[in-house]
Amino acid sequence: MEPDKTMRPNKSLLWWGLLAFSLSFCDAGVDTTKPHCIDQVQNADETDIDCGGQTCQVCSIGKGCRTNGDCLTDACNQGRCIDTTQYASCTDGKQNGLETDIDCGGTCTPCGVGKMCLQSADCGALLCSGNKCGLGSGADGALIVPVGMTQTINQLASPVTGNKLTNQLTVASTTGMAKGQILFIHQTQGSGAGSSELNQIVELNATTVTLARALTTDYSTGAQAVVVPQYTNVTVSATATLTAPAWDGMKGGILVFLASGAVNVDGTLSMLGRGFRGAGMSGVCFPGAPGCLLNHGRFGESEAGPSNFSAMNNNGKGINSGGGGGGGTRGQDCAAGGGGSYGTVGAAGADGSLGTCIMNGLHGGGLPGTTLGQGDLTQSIFLGPAGGEGGPDESGAYPGPGGNGGGIIIAYASTLTVNAASGTIDAGGAPGGSGAVTGPCGGSGSGMGNGGGGAGGGIRLVTAGASALGTGRVSALGGSGGAGGTCGAGFAGGSGGQGRIQVRTSAQLTGTTTPPFQP
Repeated sequence: MEPDKTMRPNKSLLWWGLLAFSLSFCDAGVDTTKPHCIDQVQNADETDIDCGGQTCQVCSIGKGCRTNGDCLTDACNQGRCIDTTQYASCTDGKQNGLETDIDCGGTCTPCGVGKMCLQSADCGALLCSGNKCGLGSGADGALIVPVGMTQTINQLASPVTGNKLTNQLTVASTTGMAKGQILFIHQTQGSGAGSSELNQIVELNATTVTLARALTTDYSTGAQAVVVPQYTNVTVSATATLTAPAWDGMKGGILVFLASGAVNVDGTLSMLGRGFRGAGMSGVCFPGAPGCLLNHGRFGESEAGPSNFSAMNNNGKGINSGGGGGGGTRGQDCAAGGGGSYGTVGAAGADGSLGTCIMNGLHGGGLPGTTLGQGDLTQSIFLGPAGGEGGPDESGAYPGPGGNGGGIIIAYASTLTVNAASGTIDAGGAPGGSGAVTGPCGGSGSGMGNGGGGAGGGIRLVTAGASALGTGRVSALGGSGGAGGTCGAGFAGGSGGQGRIQVRTSAQLTGTTTPPFQP
């Protein structure tokens, strides 16, 4: 039954009266049938002495509270009743009222990266750690990758599923995960591919992870969660490389970290060729070789799913799969795989020369993949799709494999400097392979098609302070198509399309990227 509140005063009528008399405890309009409301002790469900809760007088400014309803002003903030008449403007260029930084947080709009916060609600989609938005707690200390060394991070990752508006993930493995860690949750393949968010672990139970806040979207088969390191400063020395595991079909392909201090890249942040995997494999006989084969070359892996044998469209081209390039069709000689696509469309693979084993008098190269996403990588970010495999001929041996796509690189930092002479950030696609006929597969001649190149991946760089990127030192280019082997440059695989790059900073930004970054 709802508690009796008939004796509680009308807030709007008592507001100015209580302010004028500066009531320090509940001594007016109290239901005297509730003795605990007048005993000068905080008891029962009271939130302060003789006020708050379901049965006592509402509390005055400065008194303790749990909900807005405990307060005369109908405003409870961080456990205290507040004076709503003192709310300041969210556009006056000053930190005042309930703001946690200048004109943001509290009752104003969420704060950006590096701004002060008290809780995650002050930061919108970002997380509040160490009283700053989006830069992490620095709990993992400084990262220094020495000269000439390669260091691999983000090795803790697992396939996951979870439902929108709930705060739980079902995780294939919680090995290495712990309370307080930040997760980058990403729908890598399948329905809703490209969606992502940052969240934080508050509890672990067998294969269930409880998160700090509700998920913003559904995560289904093809999603993964990557544990995100929280560094203070990051230094990648000259000739050193910082990378993350390649995509393995279930997880990987993502380099992501937070840094509360400076990030200096004198060497390389590289996810070159670590995205979706190219179709086919060098040195592995094509199924059914030799002879007039039943299958066309395989399309490249992509956000739509793993690679498989292409079909032929009405124009004799090898069909693609999402962003993955199509495989070259079967026939006598040299039909090449198409390039993967992401931010820009890749190129089609060269058509083969006619001869035996063709279908309907057609022997086309693979189609390029389709473009994905948009410039704002907060909305969606993808691994680079892969190139298609070259087409097999009647002899049958080794079609050129498709090139892998580039991976994802995401960095949140206080400042970012890429050395203009030696530093690089690279999420490029890998080149397609060359067809060959030598080996145990049988046959002879020069008919195995070249593979298509992988598309560039996604790069997202967000800083609270200045970003100095150099000129063309940050790139997400597509890989070239295969143009060697027994078919040569006259029957090249299609080149991969460019990836996407986004750079956001609250301070000075200098430099250029390839392709040009979006804000």
